[in-house]
Amino acid sequence: MQNENLLLVILFIITLMAPSGCTKNQEPVERPPKIVSLRNKWFDKEKYEQLADAWHKYYEAYPSEDAYGNWMYATRYAHNPEFIPLLRKGLKKYPYNPTLLYLSGGHKHDYQEPGYGIEEMELSAKIDPDYTDPWFALSTAYLAIGDNSEYENALRKLLEMKAISDEVIDYNYNMIALLDTNAILITNGDNATYPG
Repeated sequence: MQNENLLLVILFIITLMAPSGCTKNQEPVERPPKIVSLRNKWFDKEKYEQLADAWHKYYEAYPSEDAYGNWMYATRYAHNPEFIPLLRKGLKKYPYNPTLLYLSGGHKHDYQEPGYGIEEMELSAKIDPDYTDPWFALSTAYLAIGDNSEYENALRKLLEMKAISDEVIDYNYNMIALLDTNAILITNGDNATYPG
């Protein structure tokens, strides 16, 4: 009986010492909504700044790879100048986080010469094969370096994952089927024509 009472006291003390997600005189930190690609959901810069701040607070209360990845995603979309230093810091702590690898590879691909960042995006897709963002980025990266075989593999993967809806595929097919040989297609942006 004494051992049981001692065990209960020890468990009570451990419970008191465990992090609770809030500090003295603060409300508990609630988990913000998951940050997803702009292809799936778009907010304005101010909203992403709020989400980045919320994920930062959540990460401070509940440090995890997932929280850091969401924080970096929101920080990127908020165009925060601290994004790259924070991303590098996160990669040192979580070197195999698919979100951080994708964000790093995508940034290198966007702002440096073609081919940069592909290895990080490939590793991201290998770690989490169901994560669509690296596959979208890889398709454009392979196209930029002229690797048609890998480009087609990335597109095939996106189709298998149903990341591109049948309606978008049909729209692109019909748009291209109507064009004459050597025609020039003028659009408002590239998002509608990438599958084509």
